[in-house]
Amino acid sequence: MTTPASPGQGAPAQDRLEVLLGPGSVIRFGRVAAWAAPTASLALLSFLHQSVRNVGPSARGGQLLADHIAGILAQRDPEPATAFAAVGP
Repeated sequence: MTTPASPGQGAPAQDRLEVLLGPGSVIRFGRVAAWAAPTASLALLSFLHQSVRNVGPSARGGQLLADHIAGILAQRDPEPATAFAAVGP
């Protein structure tokens, strides 16, 4: 998948996500992906799965997911000892 470059910014960027063997879970829909550490609860994995699925088709999926997660974390951190990450446009 190729993302067009902005005018005057050179060659287009390549959309590539490579998952290497290792601990944790990766969830991807469209251009949005999330990773959760092996210590993640089923509730966190389910939340990330549903959230990534809902915003994956959007051209702003990464921003929508970040805003959603930030809103939840502003209220409280339900799993403070579990690492996770999300990427997308």
